[in-house]
Amino acid sequence: MIAMNRYTERTLLIALLARHFPSDLRLDLDAERGFQSVMTLHLPTGQASWHVADHDVYLLGHVDRLRPSEWDGHTTAEKYDRIRRLIDQGGRG
Repeated sequence: MIAMNRYTERTLLIALLARHFPSDLRLDLDAERGFQSVMTLHLPTGQASWHVADHDVYLLGHVDRLRPSEWDGHTTAEKYDRIRRLIDQGGRG
């Protein structure tokens, strides 16, 4: 059984979304220690990315690590706006 905390719960949801949308995982060595992996979903409405706790990266074993994308500079507000627009479009763009 997976030990749950808010970061693990979030990573599980992101991992599920990564089964339905192109995604990749890259390192951000400037990020806070323990959160240097960045998971990016490539949604029809644009990128959405999250820093992932090191102890949860194993949940993203199905995510591409060989061709990491560059961050498009989106803010947290833009990320969630992109998600809301995708929901409004029916979830698949």
